[in-house]
Amino acid sequence: MFKSLRYCKDEFTTCFSTDFQVHRNWLAITKSLPLEKWYYDNTSVWTLDYPPFFAWLEYILSQLAVVIDPEMVKLNNIDYKSEAAIIFQRSSVILLDFVYYYGAYLVCSSFMPVDTRTAKLSSTNVIAFILLASNPGLLMVDHIHFQYNGFLSGLLFISIAHIRQGNFLASAFWFAVLLNFKHIYLYVAPAYFVFLLVAYCGTEDLYNLVKRILHLGGIVLSVFAVSFAPFADHVLQVLSRLFPFQRGLCHAYWAPNLWAIYNVLDKALVTIGEDMLVPPKLNVTKASMTGGLVQQFEHTLLPDITPKTTFVLTSEVSRMKLASLYTSAFVVVFVYLYCYLIQHVRGAEIPEFRKFNVKPSFVFPNEESIGYVSLKDYDYLYYSTITKDIT
Repeated sequence: MFKSLRYCKDEFTTCFSTDFQVHRNWLAITKSLPLEKWYYDNTSVWTLDYPPFFAWLEYILSQLAVVIDPEMVKLNNIDYKSEAAIIFQRSSVILLDFVYYYGAYLVCSSFMPVDTRTAKLSSTNVIAFILLASNPGLLMVDHIHFQYNGFLSGLLFISIAHIRQGNFLASAFWFAVLLNFKHIYLYVAPAYFVFLLVAYCGTEDLYNLVKRILHLGGIVLSVFAVSFAPFADHVLQVLSRLFPFQRGLCHAYWAPNLWAIYNVLDKALVTIGEDMLVPPKLNVTKASMTGGLVQQFEHTLLPDITPKTTFVLTSEVSRMKLASLYTSAFVVVFVYLYCYLIQHVRGAEIPEFRKFNVKPSFVFPNEESIGYVSLKDYDYLYYSTITKDIT
């Protein structure tokens, strides 16, 4: 027993991934620099590239971090690590998971009615909540990778729960908040936009239509205004950090998606071409496209894929499914999952671990036979545990 406890302690204080340095540097940036310089600093390669709400979260954490370990928030302490710093960052991730558990409770209780006689959740809800709360991806990956994905997934769950309860304005508010914490959720914004347009704004009365559009737009724009107002003079710089298209087609920890196959095919053709004396393009970068470096590469024989190409592909494929929201507004969860998975397969610069953002949603209870993407309990456990989660 003591050996087990010692092992747990060692794991808690030693295990971390490269994102430990990412967030340590963000703590240092927000603690050491005035906010107008947050999105300009390039002291480290780990520049701040998340939206303003997340930057403010780092700022709040940095006020605590300086008490725990002052060296942790010094800007020039590149690659600094200590046991105290690791414990602090892991603890901050774990503590913020309360948002995940709260969101999981809300969304599970919204999918199946609570027993009005006992005011208790049904067995289906309880099972769904247990599966979400014990999600291996959260416990095994996020608590090592320090991406705060549990916290972000919790915000998404809160938004979806409000949709299920018919609180459309509250849902729009929480989704806008989520976007200002992590902009990767922009890929599923079209599903929200079409759904809310149909479910909330859809009316034959022109006056009510305009009024509801203004209400909805006002809430969303207000959230973005609060988020970006402190950076009003630096919006273009913030956007350039949020959308760094120069990073290329594949992430350092590349996802097994369409472009991974495309890269392998290009290399296979080069090998075959060399044997057949087919000359490749001149002055092509020789480094590996998936060697762990964030930089651009050119394909040798196949056409180069630009961010615009991946955007068109993901948009067109997602658009076909968005049309279903016009006939059945209640399939928003299905369309959200569909859009996110399409982006995972066809999007540019996708890390392998990003599937954690969508996996928990597969456990939502199936109901009304309207096409929710839900798996049986054992299927969910299999796909969450057996499939490769650790990068």
